[in-house]
Amino acid sequence: MYLLETKGFQKYIWRLVSSSPSKEYELGVSLRWLKQILKESPVEQQIIILDCCHQQYTKLDLNKLLPGNGSGKDRFCIALFHKSHNSFQDRNKKCSELTGAILNELKSKQGESIDHKILIQRLKGYEKSLRRCGDFKRISFGKPIYLLSGDKEYNSNIPEEIIPQISDNPYKGLAYFNSEDAEYFYGRDQLTDELLEKVREHYFLAVMGASGSGKSSLIRAGLIYQLEQGEQISGSENWKNLYFSIQVKILYKV
Repeated sequence: MYLLETKGFQKYIWRLVSSSPSKEYELGVSLRWLKQILKESPVEQQIIILDCCHQQYTKLDLNKLLPGNGSGKDRFCIALFHKSHNSFQDRNKKCSELTGAILNELKSKQGESIDHKILIQRLKGYEKSLRRCGDFKRISFGKPIYLLSGDKEYNSNIPEEIIPQISDNPYKGLAYFNSEDAEYFYGRDQLTDELLEKVREHYFLAVMGASGSGKSSLIRAGLIYQLEQGEQISGSENWKNLYFSIQVKILYKV
């Protein structure tokens, strides 16, 4: 299948390669229609995998064309928009690059529990080759979605000698949690997702609250940490994050 832009930037149609471009809706699915279906669907956990062609792939902002966290659903979308049809026309290949990478990781880990966040981490080894094919994107919001439930029983009798010992005290006192402390930062997942949704849709975000309410921890160990992971907003792991305090010379600091 491939994506075809019709009548401007905001209208896209998924079509079979065999369809006629002159007939707008023949064998085609509107991307706006898909967005509405996902938004109104009663399914609470949604996985969307798009592995298709789009010649103007760099113009497609998937962050705006798919629903985010506003509906409160758990949603994971991973997409590869190929520059050409070559990946789909090669008879020596059973599937294209993205589909092959996902299947390789799932098959090699049979018996283990794998959620979408684990899959994202494991696909990082394929990113260079995927990006050579086209535009590789991923977006996720909400709780982890399990692709494989796993059949290995949980063993609670862990030998004491292999239990990791924490040398640093995770309690920060009055200090804020930083991105390095994210593993100890709990209880703000929903609020962090709300901030990520606002960052995804807007260029400016202000967080206000009383002194000592946890604003700095939420920004650093919540929002910034998730942006650095690049799991919820595609490409955010490449963003440059700068910290500074606005004092007297506000414009100079900015």
